[in-house]
Amino acid sequence: MTVTSALTSGIPAAATELGQAIHELVEHQIAVDEFTRRFLGSRVYTLCPVRPGLFVMSRPGGAAIVPVWSRVRALRQVMGNYDWFACTGEDLVARLPAGVGVLIDDGMPCPIALSSAVLLEHRCGA
Repeated sequence: MTVTSALTSGIPAAATELGQAIHELVEHQIAVDEFTRRFLGSRVYTLCPVRPGLFVMSRPGGAAIVPVWSRVRALRQVMGNYDWFACTGEDLVARLPAGVGVLIDDGMPCPIALSSAVLLEHRCGA
């Protein structure tokens, strides 16, 4: 059995559960602004890049995104046994290159994309 990396240092024990926020957004119980606020405070899981920084994907005709998952089990289900790390949404957004958004739970029933403009607006507290 191989062990994947799990760098979780610096994540507050009180990081919120993103899965619940996804459910509430899909059911129209919360707005995108509230979802984004909760994303920033949640623990997310993403792939370890080959080079320093974040694993950024470019889609033909689409914006560049960093794929993240709300649960490590979801990441493994979609991506297999690649190395991954955990951080808060806020820490991830602080590392995003200019113009790059996030795609949450790609390959799962309810993927959610947040554009770089939405993330920047919430990160700056505007």
